[in-house]
Amino acid sequence: MFLTDVPVGKLLKMSFPTVGGGGFAGLVFVICRSADESQLHLDFLQDWSSIHDLTRRYLAVIAPRPGGSVLLSRHVGGAGTEVRDMRFYGNEAKLLEPRWPTVQMACRYPAPHAIVAPTLVAGKEEHQEAFTILATELRDFFGISETLLPCAVVVSLHEERAVAVELTKHTTVYQLLKLTMVAIEPMSSQIRQKEAELNAATQEWHAERRLRPAEVLYREWNWHRAQLARELTQVAGQCDGEAADLCRWMGARLSQRSPLAADEDLRAARLLDLLYAGRFGTLPKRLRRTLSKMNDGYPEYHRDLTKIMHPPEETVIGAAERARVHEEEVRRLKSELDTLGGDIRLIDAVVTAAEGLGLERADSRVLLSWRLLEWPILALALPERSGPSLRLGRG
Repeated sequence: MFLTDVPVGKLLKMSFPTVGGGGFAGLVFVICRSADESQLHLDFLQDWSSIHDLTRRYLAVIAPRPGGSVLLSRHVGGAGTEVRDMRFYGNEAKLLEPRWPTVQMACRYPAPHAIVAPTLVAGKEEHQEAFTILATELRDFFGISETLLPCAVVVSLHEERAVAVELTKHTTVYQLLKLTMVAIEPMSSQIRQKEAELNAATQEWHAERRLRPAEVLYREWNWHRAQLARELTQVAGQCDGEAADLCRWMGARLSQRSPLAADEDLRAARLLDLLYAGRFGTLPKRLRRTLSKMNDGYPEYHRDLTKIMHPPEETVIGAAERARVHEEEVRRLKSELDTLGGDIRLIDAVVTAAEGLGLERADSRVLLSWRLLEWPILALALPERSGPSLRLGRG
């Protein structure tokens, strides 16, 4: 389960990692108002942890972030501490100003785009309210008729397609996802095996890299910061105003290895907010990690630096060759994982699951001709039933 307050249109335009990079095969959106089917809401919230355990590696079930929580003590090296169920009386806009970076409304400026939530983070009523408020926005984005609500929409990131499935008291979110996971089980078992091989190869690669001489560690660290600085300069050319100024400042600041001062830390936090809010792929995440290392004194205080200051020459040469072999193995396994992820055929699996629950194709009567989603979408619903015939007696 993933909590986020990013609009669905913006969420689907973000750069998602592939299966080989630890990403998901698809996203799941539940569209339901409490007045339409309150029990379905309650069942879904009751099954929250079970759904998370069932789908966490292959399907990210997206849920709106409830309430107006506050993020305290935001630092570059971490996401800060989120305080939930806190309410404000007065001018909340002050919390969104750049000069108040250590106290931010998490519902407006979350540090990550989505946070993993294996359990409910608020009361059931608050989660119900969050889903209800978002229902019309999701319905319009996917172009779904009111007659299909409540429903679940599964988006296949690899196939760039979507499928909407009607939900009823006999067709719950958990049942649909359970049957979907059963349908993709032949591929998911192969993916788990390949992931185990990748984890083993990655650990061996990292073990060999720890034997690099200190000068190599410093050289790679300098190159990494310079590469980030070049990317920030390119981003500055695409932006204007505050974002462009902060990108140029950070690009110059990365030439120094020293930790950020307090005022620099605040400017960096503001830059990360702007980058996370834009469509800049993995850049903000990589920048945050780099700044965290700088603030920790990397590489002077690297845990393995004392081991690699003066290794024998033959040890260095042998480690470098072994590291190269392991690196190629890691790349090969990631490529094979991506291929397996593309072979999941998630849309077919969802259709099979829905048909197993007694649903049928119903595109023409439940999908609207206009929608914001640019990818193809199909729908499955309960079969239409004709009403009982009415016979008129003769008087």
